[in-house]
Amino acid sequence: MAIKKASVAKKYAAYEAILKRRIAELQERVARARAEIQAENDPDDEGALAYRNTNREMLMTNIERDVQSILEMERALDRIKTGRYGICVSCDEPIAEARLKALPWARICIACATNPNQNRRLTGLEKLSPAR
Repeated sequence: MAIKKASVAKKYAAYEAILKRRIAELQERVARARAEIQAENDPDDEGALAYRNTNREMLMTNIERDVQSILEMERALDRIKTGRYGICVSCDEPIAEARLKALPWARICIACATNPNQNRRLTGLEKLSPAR
């Protein structure tokens, strides 16, 4: 098994580098957004208050999205280390190279992404067809 893990890690070394670089970029962006939120001054009128609140909500949404992306990328790095990278977590079939190039942190193949009924392992529930 160690040989398989090592060969998977070597095969996907370029993806590992891309993931690490992207994580660093997102961490930097999150840090800047957090600093921007903390640096905001007290508004002096209702218009400024509305702007600040809207801006803060947008920044918080962006931070949440970026943190979620970082988590997905870290999970992809774990899959590289364990030899499971490039294998769909839903159906255990290989994920197409084109999908990995487009989305290096992809954890499911195109078939599972486009057919939720096939995604049984992700939810742990059987999807039932509607009654006729």
